[in-house]
Amino acid sequence: MKNSRSVFVFLLCVVNWVSCNFGAEVQQIGLSNTSTVETSSRIIGGTETTIETYPFAVQINRGNSLVCGGSLLTRQIVLSAAHCFFDEDGVLIDIFHFRVRAGTTNNNSGGTVVRISRLIIHEKYNIPLRDNDIALLQMRFPLTLSDSIGLVEIPKQNFVLDDNTELKQIGWGSTMEDELRMSPVLMEVTVRKINHELCRQRYQLLANGTSLFLVTDSMLCAGLLGVGGKHFPRRRRGLSTFTKIGSISFL
Repeated sequence: MKNSRSVFVFLLCVVNWVSCNFGAEVQQIGLSNTSTVETSSRIIGGTETTIETYPFAVQINRGNSLVCGGSLLTRQIVLSAAHCFFDEDGVLIDIFHFRVRAGTTNNNSGGTVVRISRLIIHEKYNIPLRDNDIALLQMRFPLTLSDSIGLVEIPKQNFVLDDNTELKQIGWGSTMEDELRMSPVLMEVTVRKINHELCRQRYQLLANGTSLFLVTDSMLCAGLLGVGGKHFPRRRRGLSTFTKIGSISFL
């Protein structure tokens, strides 16, 4: 099998925004020219994988429940989605209720669990609706790197991702479209980067004159056009952070 790295899509403004908010700490982040991943012909809503394959993947727990996925940028900083930290009324939830779980394939068990000491939400989150869905978490103490805990690499500035590039989406979300139950183990699915204008047009048809499905320039579309069952679920819980700026949101 080819020893190639996955393409993880964090665009330029993510690099800039992280740097502005955490300063020297993010100098530990590896910036690389990414390459594509091997495909799997057996993905139907996702296949099982291991944390050793994606050691930067972490779980964001609220109480005893998985609410989101995240990526380890440094030993102490996690990149995740802003919407994970708001309740259904749009009120920001106190960080006391959240934990980061790292170093485990299993959903809500094993690994290392750390409290959050600081949360930064993108200053333009939800302006417009669902845009800038990015959050940074600082854990109370740095993690120890190992085979199951590692740092994500993000592309260099001005990196251009070509249409139809293969992408990996990972997480602990549900494996069937209409199933609420989360996966007990880490899952992966291979999709492709969709042309931005084509994506915008498709969502305009759904929007029916509203801003409900607005696709902005800071978003990235990924999936398999015309193929059902090969994408990551759109639910909030257990999602990875690799097909939009820092998160999977509604795309």
